[in-house]
Order: sequence, then C-alpha cells, then structure tokens
Amino acid sequence: MGERRRLCIVDPRVNLDSPTMKHLVHAIPALIDGGWLVTVIAEDIDPGLPVEFRCLKPRIQMPILGGFEFLSRAQKSVREFRVRHPEAIILGTPSIPYGADVSAVHFLQHIWLRLARKVPGMNWRERAWLLLAAIDARRARRDFSSNRRAIWLPVSESIARELRKVVATPEKVCVLPNSFDESRFNLDIADYFRGPKRAELNFGAKNIVFAFLCQGHHRRKGFWVATEALARLRKKKPDYDPRFLVIGGIPSTLGRLKQSLSRKVGDWRDWIHFTGMTECPEEYLAAADAFLLPSYFEAFCLAEIEAAGMGLPLLLTPHHGVEMILEHGRNGLTIDWDPSVLSNQLLDFISGASPLGPLDPINLRPRDFEPSVGRALNRSQYSSALLAFLEVAYENKATRRGGSGRRAKERRFRIFG
Repeated sequence: MGERRRLCIVDPRVNLDSPTMKHLVHAIPALIDGGWLVTVIAEDIDPGLPVEFRCLKPRIQMPILGGFEFLSRAQKSVREFRVRHPEAIILGTPSIPYGADVSAVHFLQHIWLRLARKVPGMNWRERAWLLLAAIDARRARRDFSSNRRAIWLPVSESIARELRKVVATPEKVCVLPNSFDESRFNLDIADYFRGPKRAELNFGAKNIVFAFLCQGHHRRKGFWVATEALARLRKKKPDYDPRFLVIGGIPSTLGRLKQSLSRKVGDWRDWIHFTGMTECPEEYLAAADAFLLPSYFEAFCLAEIEAAGMGLPLLLTPHHGVEMILEHGRNGLTIDWDPSVLSNQLLDFISGASPLGPLDPINLRPRDFEPSVGRALNRSQYSSALLAFLEVAYENKATRRGGSGRRAKERRFRIFG
C-alpha cells in the first residue's frame, strides 16, 4: 500500500457551529476513506472527529485580541508541521494561515467594506466591527497577492470573479459551492412539521409567514429593510396580516433588536416572532410561506440553500451568490433594498400579481413556483468535489517538489459544476 496523503486543516473552530467549516467537518470521514490522514490545528473541534487534533488553547480570553493571538500561534504551528511533513496539503481560509495550499473562500471583507457604505443606520457597535473587517481585509489582501501556490475555492461565481481581480494566480480560482444536509432540509420534512409548528406559533391558516434566518449581522442581512417593508405593507393592507418569523440569534443580540423595535415599531410584538438559537431551524422554516432575505452582501448564503431545500419561495436581493440559486419567476423573486419598493413587491407576492402567480388558498404556495436549490451541493457531492481539488493540489505540490531545472507544468484547473 502506498504512502497515505496528509492534510492539515487550520481554523479557530473546526466544528458544525462554524458556517465556514461545517461543510468540511461533514466531509472529513469521506476524506479519510479516500486515503487522507487528517490533522486539525484549531482552538476547538467537534468531539469524536477521527483526526489528529493539535489544540491551540486560547491564552487571551478577550475575543478580538484572542483572535490575533490565534493567528500568530497557528502560523508558527503550521511552519513546524511543514518541516515534519513537507508533502502535506495545508487547507485554510484567506490568511489563516498565510500560504495555504488550498483556501476556502466564504467571504470577502474588502467587498463588504465597499458595500457597507450603502447601508443606512449603522450604530457604533456595527461600525466597530467594520474596523475589524478592515484589518481582516488587509491581512487577506497580503495573502491574495503573495500566495502563488494556493487553489482558491470560492463558494460562488460572483465571489470567484471578485477573487480573480486580487489574487496572484487567478487561473487557480475554482468554484466549490456550499453544501446542505438534504436529510434535514427537504419537502417531506416541510410537510411533516408545517401544521404542528404553525399551530405552536399561533399562525392562522391565512397568515402569510415570511421567514428570516440569521445567527448575527442582522443589519447586513437586511433585517431592518424587511421589518420596515412589512410594517409598511401592514399599514397599506391591514387585512393581509403578514407575520415575520426571525430564526436564530443569540439572546444579547435579540435583546438589542427588540429594544430598537420597541422604539421604531410599536406593534411589533403582534407580528414578529423571534425563535432565538435553535438546533432545528428546519422545523421553523416548515412553518413559513416564503424566505425573505434583503441582504446587502453574502457569498453563497447557507440559509438560502436550506430554505430552498424546504420548498420555500426565495425573496432575495441581487447580492453576491444569488446567481447560484435564484431563478426569478421560477423558485423566487429578485427584490429591492428600498423598503418602500420592497413593500410593493411583497404586496404583489401576497396578492398574486408577482411573476410567481397567485397563491393557492390552502397551502399558500404560488401557482407557478418550482422548488430548486440551484447549484448547491449535497453532502456527498461536496465531499467528492473537495477530494478532487485536494488530489490536484497534492499532485501539483509533488510536481513542484520533484521538478529539477525548469519548473514542471502543473495540472490545469476547471470551474466545478
């Protein structure tokens, strides 16, 4: 039997709570079955993962300073790992660590900083996070410009186009779409939970329920745009009585949102329901009639994929990544960031005047709606695609290490999908 190939994954959290790492965590068993020895350098991983875990326990408990400290220690640990295993493939995210062989790109801070100028109403806390985003963007730019070995794996075509403008080797930018758990997010699950969950949440048979799924960054994801649009709609057509189901969010964040709502929207408790953090978002999505996310910036939003898997019409702004899943007039609608325009679009949706057609009076689904998850991958497809990219990275590294005289030619790349 030949020598097994080594992979080293680097990230502060390699667990299912991390939106950027959960796809990889699900793929690890398939990587091991494919002959890879997997090492993880992280502060925390999911228990039971069959990997060698090199734990970098936090020495600084302050979140921001602790993050910078992790980057420094992780870089040192990767250098030591490379000395012992020069043939190994290092997989990370932009600048975590610098010079990775494969880098998964789930977000581009420099694009978000550009778009954030258009977002109204940011408070001091949100502007402070923009300062941290600027630091992250500067660090990532250094990696983009200096790392010539990496295969860059953005999650969408639009992020790939942005990435090719800044990396040293744009020919090594290859799309690897996000994945979802098709065993949890599917039409059968939606049918099973719809009736009981709507009864639990006191949604009537004629209440049109718009779901919004978000763990944080509510302003970036358009929470206030959606809230203002729905408030306008309720004043314009009070007989429709739409509801807003906000899934996810930690208590402190939701507490601040509720305080702001009490100042801005006096009757919000009559039509907005916060679920808080939940391990079963699919149950709440089942209770909804459409998924509303007027986000300013995404890469390829996992919440959109999960909502689509549950058979919900997608009401999405034309942000990055939307091209991977939304077909206007088929599985959803392109909506506007302006609350006054959006309220009219929601009115068209409810009244049946949108390109999706009239709503069925029983199941509240538009007549011309066709469920689709677009180019999202299931778990098996993601694992197979990732394995293929790792094989290319390994062969190219072996070519570089074994070449003498003039540099050997690396394998060419193609966009996945």
